[in-house]
Amino acid sequence: PPAEAIQNIQMIRGAASLQFGPQFGGMLNFDLIQPSSKKFEYQGSQTYGGYNLLSTFNSVSGTLKKRFSYLAFYKYKQGNGWRDNSTFTQQNAFAQLKFHFSDKLFISAEYTYMTYLAQQAGGLTDALFEQNARQSIRERNWFNVNWNLFAIHSNWEINSTTKIDAKVFKVIASRQALGNLDKISRLDDYLERDLIQGDFNNIGAELRLLKHYPIGKKMKGSLVSGARFYQGKTISKQGLADDVFDSNFGFLNPNNLEGSDYIFPSNNYSFFAENMVRLSRKWCISGWLRYE
Repeated sequence: PPAEAIQNIQMIRGAASLQFGPQFGGMLNFDLIQPSSKKFEYQGSQTYGGYNLLSTFNSVSGTLKKRFSYLAFYKYKQGNGWRDNSTFTQQNAFAQLKFHFSDKLFISAEYTYMTYLAQQAGGLTDALFEQNARQSIRERNWFNVNWNLFAIHSNWEINSTTKIDAKVFKVIASRQALGNLDKISRLDDYLERDLIQGDFNNIGAELRLLKHYPIGKKMKGSLVSGARFYQGKTISKQGLADDVFDSNFGFLNPNNLEGSDYIFPSNNYSFFAENMVRLSRKWCISGWLRYE
């Protein structure tokens, strides 16, 4: 997300990330800005910098009758880059509608959009780097990403010790890498380029419960548990593309690819629980469990 739209960044360390997926090692969560308490508020920033950098960020938000809130922002950025053959354009958009049934229960609908097109300058050998670190011997390499994320989110604070959180999400995305993929020690032969294309179509739902409870007179415990469903479909293709300089992301022989054509289906059901016992203000013990 654009830096102007980030309220804070949360870092979840180590095995605590098992709540969110099968991987160890932690997770970063980008917490976005919240809607204004006013009926209407605009925020924006316009930036012009070196190498033809142009960046514009604009957001509107507000709250109506203390129940309904809205937030929308759009970010556009373009530039030529420090090295040759490193131009880029990027767009980010986000929209959220939220309705508060009470102070303790809300439901929201969200849409996130991101796309960027970047010209890839390619690597350099040590000798080329010493000669001129800003040069590029790849001028036909491009990378493109499109990202669409739809989500419905609800949170219910049953009481001061118990919360229920539910999410449903849908992802439609793609990535495309185009160009000469030979070793960087070889000059571009200006023949047909390689195109690697990926399409992603995923859907999922998650339900989690957070419960705080006392242990004796001084210690406290917190338990979070939940279930997650995920279904994904990834289509991965590789073949030859044209030999021109533009970002034409199309195969020469789409029905008979020279490289590969795979479909990766995925179905996942998982259950997770994490329990934390606070022995004092500075000492706690945690345990995690995840089953898939």
